[in-house]
This record gives sequence, structure tokens and C-alpha cells, in this order.
Amino acid sequence: LVKTLVWCDNEWGFANRMLDTAKVMFDAK
Repeated sequence: LVKTLVWCDNEWGFANRMLDTAKVMFDAK
């Protein structure tokens, strides 16, 4: 259960990072 929660947290963090990067790239234009 703990491993699953950690994996989900890592996936959520990765998704947020991708969204932040996309936002920065969009604002840069």
C-alpha cells in the first residue's frame, strides 16, 4: 500500500512538473 501511494505521488509530481514546464514554455511565447 505504501509503495502504491509513493508511486502515485511520484506520478502526480511528474505530471505537475510537465504542466509547469508547458506553462513556462507557453508564457515564453
